[in-house]
Amino acid sequence: METSIDKYKWNLEKAIKRLAWRFTSNKPFTPNDNDLDALNSVIGWSNRQQADAVKSNQLFAKLYIYHLNQTIRYFESNIFDDIPQKDLSRLLDLPLDNYYSAFHKELQSNNVTRVVENKNISKDDLLKELEEKYTLEVVTEKLDEMINEALNRFS
Repeated sequence: METSIDKYKWNLEKAIKRLAWRFTSNKPFTPNDNDLDALNSVIGWSNRQQADAVKSNQLFAKLYIYHLNQTIRYFESNIFDDIPQKDLSRLLDLPLDNYYSAFHKELQSNNVTRVVENKNISKDDLLKELEEKYTLEVVTEKLDEMINEALNRFS
C-alpha cells in the first residue's frame, strides 16, 4: 500500500533533474513511472511549501485576510475580482519607510485636530511642539517596539 510519503519518492533536486533531462532531449516521449514520480515530487514539494508558508506566517496571513476583506467590502466586490488583490499588492509593494512616514504624519494630524478642538492653543504652536516631541525617529522606534511585541506575543 502506498503512503503519502511513498508518493514523493524523490527529493526536489533529483526530480527537477529528471524532468529537465526528459524535456530537453528534443525527442518525443511517453511519460513513464519515473517521470510521474518526478512530477509528483515537484508538485508535493510545492504544496508543502505553500502550506508551510502560511503556517510560518500566521500573523501576516491574519492581517492579509483582514485587509483583503476590508478591501472587498470597500470595492463591493468578491474574492474572484482582481481589484482588491491588485490594491493589496500595490500596498505590499510600497517600502516600509513609506508606512512609517504616513503613520507619523497621520499621528501629528490627529493630535493637532484633537488638541486644537479642546484647548486654546494655536495650530502652528501645537504643530511645532508635536514635531519636536514626536519625531519620525521616535515614532518609528515606538512602532518597531509595538511590532516586535506583537511578534513575540503571537508568534
